[in-house]
Amino acid sequence: MAKISNNPFANALDQRIRKIVEETVEAAVRTNLREIFAEELAQALGTGAPQVAAPAAKRPGRKPGPKAAAKTAKAAAPGRKPAGKKCEVVGCNRPYRSQGYCAAHYQAARKYDWPLPAPENFKAPPRPSRGRPPKDASKAAM
Repeated sequence: MAKISNNPFANALDQRIRKIVEETVEAAVRTNLREIFAEELAQALGTGAPQVAAPAAKRPGRKPGPKAAAKTAKAAAPGRKPAGKKCEVVGCNRPYRSQGYCAAHYQAARKYDWPLPAPENFKAPPRPSRGRPPKDASKAAM
């Protein structure tokens, strides 16, 4: 090693860094060489490649936090409607979201001023047509 400086601290630091780099490179090369030698040996002997176990986790996983417990408690919380309830609009089988409507009908109820909460067996009024109106009345009848 060539001397870079007259500073003993700098020389010691340089030696330490070189040693760390050398150890890291050697470990990486050693691992790759082991795999290559194992494959070559297996090929030469006519056996399959050796079964390598999956790497294990360095630490065990964490336990479920309070959010996981809150999700299960939320479904059974008092005051909430049962999860299996269907939309109150006649003919709609989608799951209930809020105010007795499914997600689509709830948005329509807010947009078109339908009654909130939905009455029992509520039939949705016709919605206004979407898009550009037809140019003449004969096309509107089609």
